[in-house]
Amino acid sequence: MAQTDKAKPAKKSDNRTSGKPNKVLAPAKPPVTKRDRLRARLERADGATLIQLEQEFGWQPHTVRAAISGLRKAGLEVLREPGETSSVYRIAAAKAA
Repeated sequence: MAQTDKAKPAKKSDNRTSGKPNKVLAPAKPPVTKRDRLRARLERADGATLIQLEQEFGWQPHTVRAAISGLRKAGLEVLREPGETSSVYRIAAAKAA
């Protein structure tokens, strides 16, 4: 009679610690979103053109305009002013109370 190879049961992993103390992790910084980056770009004194925002974010023109519209819906006053070659978008400075 021929011997058959039987599969050996897999070893269970050992869940014991290595004896080393656990590292204390620093609190994670919140991620910077594209919306945050867009807002920061529009808060600059010189603002930004549609083309500059397209290049910076790699977005299509309609996506840039939709993101700006989202900022407006969030309560920010985004101004569109004529520039030398195209419109310039910027967030209006907050009025002092």
